[in-house]
Amino acid sequence: MKILWKFLAKRFTANLLLVLAVVCGVIFATAFMQEIASSPFLAAADAAFSHFLEMLPMFLPLVAFMGTLLTFYRLLISSELVIIQSSGLSAYEIMRPMLLISAIFGALTAAAVNPLATRYNRMELKNSRIERIDGAVWLREKIKNGSVIIRAVEMENSEKGGLALIGATFLKQDESFRITQRASADKIILEDGNLSAKNALILDSKGVETRRDFKAPTSLTHENIIKQYLKPNQVSFWDLPEFIRTLRSMGAPTASHVLQFLSLLFLPLVLISMTVLGVLFSQTKQRRNFSFTRQFGLGIITCFVVYFTIQIFNAMGSSGAMIPVLAVFFPPAIVLFFSATAIMKYDSI
Repeated sequence: MKILWKFLAKRFTANLLLVLAVVCGVIFATAFMQEIASSPFLAAADAAFSHFLEMLPMFLPLVAFMGTLLTFYRLLISSELVIIQSSGLSAYEIMRPMLLISAIFGALTAAAVNPLATRYNRMELKNSRIERIDGAVWLREKIKNGSVIIRAVEMENSEKGGLALIGATFLKQDESFRITQRASADKIILEDGNLSAKNALILDSKGVETRRDFKAPTSLTHENIIKQYLKPNQVSFWDLPEFIRTLRSMGAPTASHVLQFLSLLFLPLVLISMTVLGVLFSQTKQRRNFSFTRQFGLGIITCFVVYFTIQIFNAMGSSGAMIPVLAVFFPPAIVLFFSATAIMKYDSI
């Protein structure tokens, strides 16, 4: 059995890598063609590679399914599957090494590929990559005897390596939440532990307006602000738990970040369920004239149905209609249960 499982694991890994290479090539080529029209060659290739890393976890379930189907098809046409089945092994025993390989692929993607992708995505600040509330950037800082609130329309890197808050409003409150100072400017610069602006409109506690340069000390940093407004897929799997705790302490919504973490955590289970689904569509009593194209087509349709089902459950988890852990766990569990049940019934025929 060890020799057989080693043989099946090698075959499945080879076919999985083959399908993965094809899918990755398509993703990279598509992203590259979109970027090359407006960017130099190297910049377009770098952006395409970043996009490919970000999209990889989304396509892995399809890769697991197609790799399983391809493995069984090659074993069938070479008569190796006939020999294996004639030894009395069930489908569960045959697919056991494949399930292990799928789980390993899922774990490596969550633990290694995802952190690499987030590192690429966070190298440059772009407004399209910032998750904002009500179309604006909101910052809050606790200070002695009060707090500071900042609202900005946009956010970008400044020339000296700091952060520029475009169309920004600075509000200073005391402990009773009464505004003691207000400053508005076209651009407020954050650098070297200070907020500064030129020709700002300043309103003091007495209601007197003046036009002058504005400057105030702050503990906010470029890195902390960027981390606060990163989208869930821009935070590493290893950093997400602490990141979620930080957002909760700030009173910020965390549903999408929790779903992202659980999706990566349950990725091995998703790949296992899609591998079992692939085994189901690979089952046949025919020794000849096995219609691989028909089985493959039906399997792809089923994969898209499963994908949209997962998206529906994720939307329910994000909206609070379902507990996030159930929203992530139910789809692969349902696929796994029905696929395993169908295989068991097929083997008993």
